Amino acid sequence: FQDRVLFGTDFPCLSDSGQYGPDRSHLSFLLSLELPSSALRRILRENAERLIA
Repeated sequence: FQDRVLFGTDFPCLSDSGQYGPDRSHLSFLLSLELPSSALRRILRENAERLIA
């Protein structure tokens, strides 16, 4: 299902300082699954690119 899943957030994660820094727990979990790099690339980038292209 790697072509049906995407990782997204509307939270600005440009800085990890301060009270409202990014919560990387979801991304850390995704990376801990040890998915093939091609699947991660689709989930983290390519599927979203297809939606907005």
